Amino acid sequence: MGPEQRCVNLQQKFSINTTGTQVSFEDLHPCGKYNVSIISESKNGTKGPSINTEIVTKEGKPTKILHSKIVLGPHKLSISWSPPAYADLCLSGYRLSGWNDEKKPVPALDKTTENTSILIDGLHSCQAFIEQIITTTHTADDNPEKVETETNAIKAQAPSIETMGAYYNNYYILSFKFESVLYSFIRG
Repeated sequence: MGPEQRCVNLQQKFSINTTGTQVSFEDLHPCGKYNVSIISESKNGTKGPSINTEIVTKEGKPTKILHSKIVLGPHKLSISWSPPAYADLCLSGYRLSGWNDEKKPVPALDKTTENTSILIDGLHSCQAFIEQIITTTHTADDNPEKVETETNAIKAQAPSIETMGAYYNNYYILSFKFESVLYSFIRG
């Protein structure tokens, strides 16, 4: 029965009766842990003791990630995806790297994770990026899945202006600093 790494209702259960000393199992998952029980049975139907063992299948090359989703922000990207359909049990994690629209590497995009989502902060707003997500195993990397995206623009907030005085021949407006921009008194 297995693979053990899957929840019980997704595990495969095999029952094979044979008179030989060898059995072949088909359609097993790469890197899967399977519990095998061998029970001898005599010709008269008497069953012997059960011999239990765990078998781990060999590593396979994972396919690309599935269904990537990106939530954009002015200085950040939130990327999530589904694990690959094949050999997902072999994964040791994901390696991400990327570059901007000028084809220059962006260090903030270089990440590793064991999760299927990541938040990348510290990016410039209104800039296009290509992010590649690479599935990794203990012995190899897969072909990257490239995701093209662009961070959002910063939405400027309207400044608050306070009129200090208004007269028939002039007016005064208060000075203040907002988002690193200095606003001065205006006299008219």
